[in-house]
Amino acid sequence: MAALQPAPRVRTGALDPLSGPKPPSDLRDIMPDFRPASAVPAVDYEKLISVLTSKHTCNMFDRHVAILEKLAKVLRGGVEMQDFQFIGDIFMICREKILSGAAILECPVVRILSACRNMRLDTNEACENRAIANFLSSITALLCLKNLEICEIVSEIIVCLAGGASTDLDADGRVFNKAASLNNSPPIMLDKIKTKSNTANDEWIVQIKQSDTVMNLARALETQKDLQSRRTMLRTVRRLSTYQTLCHEIIYEGLLEIIADIMRETNDSSILNLGIDILWNSLSLDGFASGTLLASFREGSGIYPTYHMTTIDTMFGQEDYQLKRLLVFAFTWASGDPGTFQYLLENGIMGSLMPYLAVHREAELLKRWSPQQLEGIQIQTYVHQKILGFIRHNISRLANVLESSQGYSVLIDFLERAVDRSCHKMYMPGVEDLLQLVPTVLRTILSISGMGSSHRVALGELGVWPQLLRIIKCENYPPEVWRITLLLCSSLGSSCDSNKRLFGSYDGVEALIPFLKFHSADPQEREAVLFSVIECIWGAVCGDQLNEDAFFKSRGVYLMLDLLERSSHTLQQHILGTLLDLMENPKTRMHAMEWRTVADVKKTLVHFLIDLWQKEELILGVQQNAQGIIEDTVAPLMGDIHAKIYSLFCKLGFEYGSDILNVREQVQLSAISKFLDFKIGEVWNEIAAELDWEGTYPVSPDMSCVRAAKMVITEKAKAVQQQQIGLIEQNAEHRRNEEDQFYQSVKERNSMKHRTQFTGAATDPILEA
Repeated sequence: MAALQPAPRVRTGALDPLSGPKPPSDLRDIMPDFRPASAVPAVDYEKLISVLTSKHTCNMFDRHVAILEKLAKVLRGGVEMQDFQFIGDIFMICREKILSGAAILECPVVRILSACRNMRLDTNEACENRAIANFLSSITALLCLKNLEICEIVSEIIVCLAGGASTDLDADGRVFNKAASLNNSPPIMLDKIKTKSNTANDEWIVQIKQSDTVMNLARALETQKDLQSRRTMLRTVRRLSTYQTLCHEIIYEGLLEIIADIMRETNDSSILNLGIDILWNSLSLDGFASGTLLASFREGSGIYPTYHMTTIDTMFGQEDYQLKRLLVFAFTWASGDPGTFQYLLENGIMGSLMPYLAVHREAELLKRWSPQQLEGIQIQTYVHQKILGFIRHNISRLANVLESSQGYSVLIDFLERAVDRSCHKMYMPGVEDLLQLVPTVLRTILSISGMGSSHRVALGELGVWPQLLRIIKCENYPPEVWRITLLLCSSLGSSCDSNKRLFGSYDGVEALIPFLKFHSADPQEREAVLFSVIECIWGAVCGDQLNEDAFFKSRGVYLMLDLLERSSHTLQQHILGTLLDLMENPKTRMHAMEWRTVADVKKTLVHFLIDLWQKEELILGVQQNAQGIIEDTVAPLMGDIHAKIYSLFCKLGFEYGSDILNVREQVQLSAISKFLDFKIGEVWNEIAAELDWEGTYPVSPDMSCVRAAKMVITEKAKAVQQQQIGLIEQNAEHRRNEEDQFYQSVKERNSMKHRTQFTGAATDPILEA
């Protein structure tokens, strides 16, 4: 086959065509006699077309055959650019005649088409007048004739224009090398595309896009039943699919859906491989990943054949790994469209995806793979990441489907397998990948747990707790995995008594205690893990008598209070809230009353809480004098941590430790005791301020109520203020009395010492000393 490349013109002569209104009566008036090889005769295409279409000769099929046969002989030397339009018109005329019953014209059409293999192309001229585009539309329209020879020639011309070598070379239409299918690279791999095009070929691709080539291929594939013709056309489509701009056309024209239908109807391995290659190329190009091509894929019919391709049970083995990665990538992206997601859900997408997470290889598709191959697609690729991400992001719509289809069991079994491997020595092959897998599975289960108590109960009954406790007790995991696991434990135990009992039965409380001493060089990492620990105590320990007893026995309250003393302001709020829930158990109060601060063993929890209250007010800028007396009686309260400190004092008792407090601490405690009153006043002030901002003036009774409430709170604040002043004055009076007593005792001793100087009697040992 001659190459389709620009070539210099070699025509040296031409015959003058006959003119006249009537069609020619002699073939010699249309077709010239053959001349020496050095000269290629010209053809009067207008008169030739007139013979084919004139009402006087349109049905003279024998004459048409003779004319076309002679034209084929003339064109054997090459087809010039200026002839493309005429030849295309001839093909379209002959197509209609053949479809109408003139099958006699097929042979000369095949010969002319074969001569077109040797086209002499002028790149600039072809691009300017769309000559190639129009010609391609004409020859691809011939595919509907269902002639194998026409199909092969047309496909050969298209493939050559698209930069391929031949439709017979199977490797010519694959964007990526199958041998590289087991690597762990991401699906976006434009830099790995091995284009075979040169500058001229790129311009031909534009011409192919502007033509009806893809549309005609789609129509022909849809109606063609001959396997050999289908293979030929699929090889052509595979070549076109190596170009991003043509992938868009392939998807838009519904070719992927047609190919999927063909693949379901046949067991021919070559057709299956060609279909896989086309899908592979369509999903792999950078245009798909960047969104433009993917948008048309999602909005059009591309997702449907993509899904159906996963149901073809002959697609397995080494070459299938990379394709499955691309398929799952397409599903997870396209599921963002409600209609597409509903289609996938109704057609059993979970039944197609979940087997790739299965451990026991019960699915028919997985039985075709060896354990090593199954492990490769589960671990060595990113398929599991995308499947689990798909579940997590659509959990609100998938939770019930998963629960009813044993999806929870598959996830827990998969987690168990990952934990089995990753809890062992870190030198085992694949363990590093499993460490990346564990947090992905945990996040997915955490999403399921957040769907409601029934889902939490189901997860607990199916055996998720042993795996979570193994992770907590294993030292091989990074802190991030511990953090997610602790949050999951809290979520599972929240408002679920059965899960709290299971947590305790697997020694969860004892495993939790060491994390209260967790330390890391990274402050953010330390804060995140400690936050998860406190969250786990709140969700899985608080409210269960046995778990709380185990927590007290392990000195958990003391460790929590030690952590409270050295934590950040944010973490302190979380610890206080959890400690407050623990205070519902009377034993917590006893432990709290015995605790002493690490910085000063003489200070109790009361001292620490008052100090914490004062720090909060300093941060928020609460108005008070140097002695701690409130100055703003209208808005004496600020801050969120105050509520928790007040609630703790309600559990401990405001009288507890008052005898060991200094006067400033007593003054502060008096303000704390009136927190609830101040909070009510704060609410009324906010109501009044909002009404004023909106320009709303309440009716007289309501306005009187607002004013009365504000006045009452102000009076209570003044009363606390007077109480604080009274405490200050009482303390000052007490100190003055102590000072007077001291001076009186010194005076009496000096007087007694003076008397002994005259008597010589030392009756007081202290004075003697």
